[in-house]
Order: sequence, then structure tokens, then C-alpha cells
Amino acid sequence: MNIDSIIEFNTIYKQQKRKIKTKKESKQYFKNRASEMNYRCKTGHRITYLDLYHILKSQKMICTLTGDRLTKENISVDHIIPVSRGGTNAVSNIRFVTKTANSMKYTQMDDELLNICRKIIYCKIEKTLAFKNEGMISI
Repeated sequence: MNIDSIIEFNTIYKQQKRKIKTKKESKQYFKNRASEMNYRCKTGHRITYLDLYHILKSQKMICTLTGDRLTKENISVDHIIPVSRGGTNAVSNIRFVTKTANSMKYTQMDDELLNICRKIIYCKIEKTLAFKNEGMISI
């Protein structure tokens, strides 16, 4: 799956104005789109909208990276192993995450993203503690 196909998927998904009210209607929504588009990767794996529906259903509409609820406004398709690193469009390599999490992950593996997040948090904690210590000294 390349970036253009992800953008196209998100565009089609956003253009759907009606709300999905029932699981049956939701399943039909993905079935209808199965005939509209298939994703292809260099390895030849194909994923359909029905596959995407089942992935989303198995995730219970929850982002696997942040734990946030997925909505039409924030949903994005993610490759667990990025295509740029040899990942495929196999169902086992696809998941749904929030757009923010997907843009942060970019071409990184999950553990690389986690290490960057840890560095940011530790840096923020150190700066906060240093600021508090400076404030105590000046009092």
C-alpha cells in the first residue's frame, strides 16, 4: 500500500456523509467498497474493503497504538511492518490507527516509535524537574 492509496482510502471514507448506525449497515458499507478498490503491494498481496472491515471489527474500533476510539474523522490504515521496510498488504500486517499516531509512526517499527516517545517524555520530565528546582532555589 503506498501513500496515495491510503490517502484515496481516507478520502473515500471521509466522503461517506451518512452515519453508520448498525453493525449490519457497517458491514454492507465495507462490502460495497470492496468492489471499488483493491490495494496492491509489490508482493502482489491484495486486501479488500471486506478485509478492512474485519480488521476494524476485530480491533473493536480502537486504535492499537493509542487506545483511542476510531471515528470517520481520525481513522487511518497502518502497516505494522512498513512497506518501505519489506512489509506487505497481508491482512496480518494491516491495522487501523488514528491519523496522528500513523503520521508519527511514519516508516518506523513500533519499538522505534516507543523509544522516541520515551525520550520525549523523559526530556519533558527532566526539564520540569529542573524548572521546579530552579524555582525552589530562588525562593
